[in-house]
Amino acid sequence: MTDDGDGRTAKFFHDLRLGAPGDLRVAVVVAHPDDETIGIGAHLARLRGAQVIHLTDGAPSDMTDAHANGMTTRRDYAAARRVELCAAMAIAGIAPSQLIGFDVADQRAASAMPMLACRLAALLEKFSCEIVLTHPFEGGHPDHDATCFVVHAAAALLARRGTPPPKLLEMAFYHWDGSCLLAQRYPASGPADHVRLVLIDDDWARKQRMLSAFASQQRTLSLFSDRSERLRVAPVYDFTKLPNGGRLLYERFPWGMTGAAWLECSAAALSDLRLQACL
Repeated sequence: MTDDGDGRTAKFFHDLRLGAPGDLRVAVVVAHPDDETIGIGAHLARLRGAQVIHLTDGAPSDMTDAHANGMTTRRDYAAARRVELCAAMAIAGIAPSQLIGFDVADQRAASAMPMLACRLAALLEKFSCEIVLTHPFEGGHPDHDATCFVVHAAAALLARRGTPPPKLLEMAFYHWDGSCLLAQRYPASGPADHVRLVLIDDDWARKQRMLSAFASQQRTLSLFSDRSERLRVAPVYDFTKLPNGGRLLYERFPWGMTGAAWLECSAAALSDLRLQACL
């Protein structure tokens, strides 16, 4: 799994295991503030030059979460989530200047995938990113799947321009295994080979402090208690088909997405991006 032809992935995993900061240019591209902490929070302190990119601002349009946290506007809730993010990232030594947000509303990333892919491609090229850490395509949250699509599309756009694309690695989040939500594991339908980074006491304590900084998300974050972080090389996906054998966790929640809607969004985005590539 770590032999990618030019050694970047193998070097990245080697540096993480040794606790060395490494010199590869890394971007962590995720859907929501706190996803970066769930996926790789304990090791972010070793990636001090990393760019952390969020496709959404973490604030849904329906205001349910905003009201539950005492906010009267979506903008206020998004601002509160940004404050939490900065506090968590400070614990890992990540400066606000390394945090880039695309400001799409939570649960709406799938409807903006072509625009997001073009913006992300420009950023990855600007920073000469060699490694991108992101979400799997697993049917857990529609924004997660949209982020996976956007990252793969951005890499493809770079390749079409003659710019070497970054190596794509996936962190472990959550999916529906047919009977329950399974957190911090990969779906059985994908490649089994992955790297498991066991968190020693200091790493685990730091990650807990980072998770605690997201005060508005504590109920959700209580699901992520595994003392390890998992990474794998991203497989090639067919985004015209449903992930995880069609077992979609997001159909069990009012997140504005169904399998049929996902297929419609992905087909429209692929068509749009193909047209853009011909310009």
